[in-house]
Amino acid sequence: MNASNKKVNNIRRSSFLRTLPEPRRFCLLSILVALLAGCSTAPVEPEPVSTPEPTVAKPAPPKPRPDPDDYPVAPFPGDSLYELLVAEVAGYRSRYDIALDKYVDAVVETRDPGVAARATGLALYLKKYAEALETALIWAEVDPENVTARRHAVDLLLRAGKLEPAIGHMEAVKQLGGKASFDVFAYRAVDLAPKQRAAVLAAITEMLDRHPGDEQLLFSRAVLLEHSGQLPEALAIAEELLTVSEKPNVIVLKTRILGAMQREDDAIAYLTGIVTVPQPDRRLQLLLARMLFEEGDLEAAKVQYNNALNVSPNDGDVLFALALIALEQGDDLQAQEHLERMVRWNRRSGEAHYYLGGIAERRSDTTAALQEYVQAGEGYEFIPAQARIASLLANDGLWEEARAHLDNLRTQKPEHRQQLILIEAQLLADRGQEQEASGLSWRNPPTGTRKRRVALLQGDDRSEIRAVGHPGSGFAQSH
Repeated sequence: MNASNKKVNNIRRSSFLRTLPEPRRFCLLSILVALLAGCSTAPVEPEPVSTPEPTVAKPAPPKPRPDPDDYPVAPFPGDSLYELLVAEVAGYRSRYDIALDKYVDAVVETRDPGVAARATGLALYLKKYAEALETALIWAEVDPENVTARRHAVDLLLRAGKLEPAIGHMEAVKQLGGKASFDVFAYRAVDLAPKQRAAVLAAITEMLDRHPGDEQLLFSRAVLLEHSGQLPEALAIAEELLTVSEKPNVIVLKTRILGAMQREDDAIAYLTGIVTVPQPDRRLQLLLARMLFEEGDLEAAKVQYNNALNVSPNDGDVLFALALIALEQGDDLQAQEHLERMVRWNRRSGEAHYYLGGIAERRSDTTAALQEYVQAGEGYEFIPAQARIASLLANDGLWEEARAHLDNLRTQKPEHRQQLILIEAQLLADRGQEQEASGLSWRNPPTGTRKRRVALLQGDDRSEIRAVGHPGSGFAQSH
């Protein structure tokens, strides 16, 4: 339809409407408008939404009430309940000493595992080991399947030196799936008297019959055999364990046994092969260095210590070892460098100051020597340092100052009184005042041996190296 036709139709419609009476025209217009509005906003029927049927919650079945016969309850006696209440209140008020006393009494009277556990924990917190041992043993007795109770019993029995009763608890820990430290136990046992050590060895051997091939038990047996002088048998066990895995503690054991058999060269060769790897075990490396030093191979020992120092540049033990080797070789400058690093990093600084004082003495710098000796600390070097201070003062004509220094120290440190008296007596004797020295010694009789006195009064620092100890002291001990 073209535009002219549309226009004619529109004119006709409007003419038709005008020919209608006014009421009918309005009514027709209203109907037309309503029809047009209905077409433009025809409602869209929504999709039916499925409404879930309401679910009715089913009531939970009632829990069965426990049968009193299945859960026996041991009522506390009136006095014990009162003691427990007092203990709880005392603990709440931080009166832990009173709380522990009351708990221990309640454990002894009630033998309740819960009370025993609480008492043991509090006693350990307070470091009251005797009380902890008492309650832990009761706890392990009344609750034998509790691995924590058994472990506490083992630890506290070992601490008290009661090794034989600890063995049973250690085996119980093992059977309950816990870790029983038989290696630690064996090292504790080596200090026992031969008869007691033999009893422990027999018990370990008996346990091996029940647990054949157990590595910890085998290791413990080897350690006890070693310290009982049965070296070939101990070495055979160590070799057997090394076929399973080369653990450091077993390697140390084999090395120590070889040394005890006077086979130091074999021990050093074996350890050298072990540590010749990119990242050797530090403990084994230091053990080899110490053995080399003891055999007099200072250069080889220095190589091993330097290798260890590359990994831990501020290790005070290694720096001290290298300083002592340098002193043995007469290289004061190298020794001073290591000792000053120890002071800078506060690693065994008291010992470092003592040896720095000796180096200053050798270059005749009395002032520097005195400054170093004063800082020697409270360790083994304290007495030798005071001897050197007094001697330097006396040599410079400051005799009264030297005696006053020693007298002040005797007042300040009464635990060193006897040793300081020996120093003064030796100074008097060295300067021809034997009678006064004798009177001083008579008034204060010495308790040390001659050898100890010589070590304390020794002025030559290089001999002091041997008096104080080899450079391996403080490192990888034999165990």
